[in-house]
Amino acid sequence: MPEATDSVRSILVAIADLQMRLTYQDDDIKQLNLVVTRQQGELSRLQQEMTQLRTRIAALPDPHAETARAEPPPPHY
Repeated sequence: MPEATDSVRSILVAIADLQMRLTYQDDDIKQLNLVVTRQQGELSRLQQEMTQLRTRIAALPDPHAETARAEPPPPHY
């Protein structure tokens, strides 16, 4: 019967090991979720800023269009 006791003991050790691993994995998943949530917020904020910048750039006058009309053509040799 000692073999059966050793077998049960090894199974209990394996179960305890799995439970510990599961606990660490749960903690890791919670930490990763916090990081992903924070990064999603940053990404949303950056996308909004980029949209605002595109709008501001589109509203700027084209400096080359005014310069071309205001300057006389260069003299030809």
